[in-house]
Amino acid sequence: MKVLRAILLVCVVFAASLQAQAQLFTPYDSPAEYDEYRSLDEALKEPDKVQRLVLRRKGFKEFPKEIYKFKNLVELDLRGNNITDIPDSISTLIKLQYLNVSRNAVVKVSPEIGKLKDLIYLELGQNAIEVLPMEMAGLNSLQYLSLWENELTRLPYTFEKLDNLKEIDLRSIVLNTTQRDQIKETLPEKTVIFLSPDCNCKQ
Repeated sequence: MKVLRAILLVCVVFAASLQAQAQLFTPYDSPAEYDEYRSLDEALKEPDKVQRLVLRRKGFKEFPKEIYKFKNLVELDLRGNNITDIPDSISTLIKLQYLNVSRNAVVKVSPEIGKLKDLIYLELGQNAIEVLPMEMAGLNSLQYLSLWENELTRLPYTFEKLDNLKEIDLRSIVLNTTQRDQIKETLPEKTVIFLSPDCNCKQ
């Protein structure tokens, strides 16, 4: 009986461990009071009221210039377009807390993004980013950063200044052991790092 109980205990601990490892990157929980706009035409009728703008799969190749008319914008979702870079003008959206440009074709991220002092959640997954600007260390409020499935091999050393960063998602990025160690050393100790298994590449 004691042996059986011991086996059951091991199984429970093992299952809990697997569940913890499978935990997904924390999603963004949008405040219920924000009205969601899904059309630029509708949003432009009352630009000062627009706080949440969702423009998914619209075929944009760049940030629409109309976006910069929404001075009170808190959430911007541009996932699933064909955008190739995050422009300098992103810094004018000073109230942004949530920015999603995942599943695009982003290669370049402007250093001006570091001026978004209220940004909490940044989603840049499934793009073609090889290098991130050191100025992103200026994102003092950033808690969640998703970079899954990009072309990164390292992070800027300045990321050690991201004191509020709780989680970073680097899954589906091919990294060798040296690169993984560099990333871990770059980030604050408390940051949870999501990585895919070691690629066992040559060092």
